[in-house]
Amino acid sequence: MIAANRIVAKGRWRDPLSDPRVHIHLNDARNALSLASARFDAIVSQPSHPWAGGAAHLYTREFFALVKTRLAPNGVFVQWIGLPFVDEALFRSMLATLVDVFPHVRVYAPPPHGSILFLASNAPFAMEQSIPRALAAAPELYGQLGIHVPEDVTVNLLLDEAGVAELASGAPLNRDGHNRLASRSNRLGDASLVSRIDDLIAPVDPFVRALPDGVDVFYLVSRLGFARAQRLASALPDPVAREVGQAIAEIEDGKRVGPRRRLEEALRLNPLHTEARAAMLRLSAGAIADGADPERILPPPLSESERTLADAWAARARDPRELAAGPLEARLAAIPLRHPLGTDAARLRVQGRLASGDPALVKDAVELANATLGNRGDPSSILLIAETAAAAGDPVTVLKTLAELAEEIDARRSSSRALLVRARELARATPADDPNLYWQRSDTLRKLGVAAARPPGAMERMAR
Repeated sequence: MIAANRIVAKGRWRDPLSDPRVHIHLNDARNALSLASARFDAIVSQPSHPWAGGAAHLYTREFFALVKTRLAPNGVFVQWIGLPFVDEALFRSMLATLVDVFPHVRVYAPPPHGSILFLASNAPFAMEQSIPRALAAAPELYGQLGIHVPEDVTVNLLLDEAGVAELASGAPLNRDGHNRLASRSNRLGDASLVSRIDDLIAPVDPFVRALPDGVDVFYLVSRLGFARAQRLASALPDPVAREVGQAIAEIEDGKRVGPRRRLEEALRLNPLHTEARAAMLRLSAGAIADGADPERILPPPLSESERTLADAWAARARDPRELAAGPLEARLAAIPLRHPLGTDAARLRVQGRLASGDPALVKDAVELANATLGNRGDPSSILLIAETAAAAGDPVTVLKTLAELAEEIDARRSSSRALLVRARELARATPADDPNLYWQRSDTLRKLGVAAARPPGAMERMAR
């Protein structure tokens, strides 16, 4: 594993083995913790398949109890698992096992889709207070990960402590002597939670029960999957906010007619509603590019951000290279990412750099796309990141990103068809005669619904 990491080091965004703070200990994890005399602020466990030898025993109560003894008083334990490896029973058993050891447990579902992080601690969590402090202390570091505002973390919260307790109640513990993950997790098939996790957490959704103080609810709605975004929006007590939230969720889901009616009603009741105005403007981007007057779409006067986006969409239709330099680029850059039009501005800036063909601007596009869109799970953002990787000549990232896109896109929706066509074009454009890419390319094309032809001599070269 270490040798493999060194081989791919040059192709990675950041090589962890080159960090002088990293020290590698070759040992079994449980043995290493048993022998450790230090107390750790954080222990992260990310073993591979939970049925595999050497990994299965890192998901049991006995291991969690050992971890607890090696944490500092305010330390945090982070346990990863893939959704393909758990069904409802196994997931609830994991929760029950952690709750039996730790008094405080939360669950997060960070991008890309399909992974779960359990957070456990001996001390109460103070995430809503600590996230802003962390961002203020190291904004550039977190920005490289696409985390700019507290909501970029909050949006990934799947279960709070109350929800964990409810789902864990009555579930059996996972133990060394009766390891349910070891015996069942490799044969779940369609019973896994890959496509069912939302149904499981819906009755205890923390965003419906009580949003954290000061959270930007519309930011969350725009980042959540459709079902959960609709659930959150429908629970908003203010009728205008409810209409706007539902419209934003529907727009992210590719709908047009229903959201426009909701936004028209919201703007009738409150013409200055910032999120409603931004959503209506976004719905009209195509018309504005074709020459429509934005002041006929929104009640005047337009804000500077609204005028900037309207001008930028019109410029993109004329010549997208106009977006990469000059006053328009500066105006787009001045729109904060947290603004309701911030993500739209970031996408335009990336598109302008890609259109320029300038290698330096293309490199900048890669960094900008990852920093502003890299933690978003919507298909448009994922595809744009793949576009930047293709322009930069990075086929490995292209294929990896398109494989993630395939998990998020629904080919049955008309709004997804253009995205799927472009994704297939990008995948086909990766080198077909590179044996090192053969399996990754074939798997990505398969996920996108395309049969991959075997390149001449590929198997022979791989065998050698």
